[in-house]
Amino acid sequence: MQTSLKKILDGMFGLVYSANCPFLKDNHACLSEAFGRKVCTVCHSMLSEDPPSPKELASLGVKVFSATTYQGFGKDLVLRLKFEEEQLAETMAEVLERSLREDFAGELGSIDFIVPVPGISSEERSWIPSLLLAQNLSLLTAKPCLGGALQKLRQTKMFELSLAERLEAAEGAYSLGEDRGALLELSGEAKSFLLVDDLVASGSTLMKCASLIKSCNAEHRVTCLTFASSEQD
Repeated sequence: MQTSLKKILDGMFGLVYSANCPFLKDNHACLSEAFGRKVCTVCHSMLSEDPPSPKELASLGVKVFSATTYQGFGKDLVLRLKFEEEQLAETMAEVLERSLREDFAGELGSIDFIVPVPGISSEERSWIPSLLLAQNLSLLTAKPCLGGALQKLRQTKMFELSLAERLEAAEGAYSLGEDRGALLELSGEAKSFLLVDDLVASGSTLMKCASLIKSCNAEHRVTCLTFASSEQD
């Protein structure tokens, strides 16, 4: 009798509490905001309470919005997505979608297409974090994801570089991708694009990718959304 009662109580408890949080490595009980894999309040509270102030890519008039700062729990999630756990992209995209709805809706306006910052897979990592985030965000927002619109031609090492050096490193490292047709077909009509990446520091990579989109049509509107923002210049 006690065993049956325990199973019933455990089942009811499981409807409200998540035993396997998608963010934390260790099992724990945390209050869910909704059924399924939605971000729990405990996990969300471990990110920065308020999103960082938007950065602006002044030369293009493009704003960069971020869901959290690149420190503490936010930094840990970005690094785990980059190097260890591709499955985190699903839940991190939920954080991005929540930021779109609750924090940036008034400033972002309408979005026609989602475009990931392109990356290069390797033997050590077969996935591209920005692409996974964009694809999952596309599913959550019902906005088309143009996954192959841009491409990365070579690896770039941005750490410990000045802004001028980062801009130089990004030059020639990105181009319109194999699916550029989607952008070129829209060249006659201005559209709104959301450029998605996991992290922004100086903004040099986003600046180059945004300029490629606008090269198809100067009237295209590009806004950037990243999971985390670093204050590194």
